[in-house]
Amino acid sequence: MSSTHIALALLAAKFVYPPAQATDWALVSLGAIAPDFDAGGGMITRPSQWIPGLPRLFGRALDGTTKLVSQATREIAGHRGPLHYPIIALGLWLAATFADLPWLRYIAFGYAAHILADALTRAGVPLWGPFSRRDVGFLPRSLRIRTGSATERLLGGVVWGYLGFSLYQVLRQGFNAQELLTNGSAKIQQLLARAMRYLQ
Repeated sequence: MSSTHIALALLAAKFVYPPAQATDWALVSLGAIAPDFDAGGGMITRPSQWIPGLPRLFGRALDGTTKLVSQATREIAGHRGPLHYPIIALGLWLAATFADLPWLRYIAFGYAAHILADALTRAGVPLWGPFSRRDVGFLPRSLRIRTGSATERLLGGVVWGYLGFSLYQVLRQGFNAQELLTNGSAKIQQLLARAMRYLQ
């Protein structure tokens, strides 16, 4: 599920590679769902939902075209095929490093987080692709998570709950209703700055 991938990628980013600003968190999220372009559907095939300001008609046309390309990709390469090769995440990271593109590095991080999360599922991932198409899992098969199962939804819910509660705690420390009424704009900016320090 896209939401679980995003949650796990954001959690990993918080502790391993903290983004510097809000747009960077969005880029990690984009990377976290990008490999599933070969699934033939899902959040990555509905760009109108995460690109603000698109006219409705154009958004529908973009979604329809994106989904058709995604379905064609699935037919040709299969789900969890070449787009799930870890070498792609590595290539994105190296390209970002050599071309000095920090934004691409966040996408690469999210991409890698997606593949690592899929390695915890029953299907596994082609960890050594393109040299081998054999699917590999990081856990014994009996402990792997079935995609779309109640276990996955519970895991995603717990991670989202942790992220949300942690951010709430940080914002709550600086919140004062009376001060917000008398000096609203400055206080909101202060709260946002505090939130960004937490995310870092």
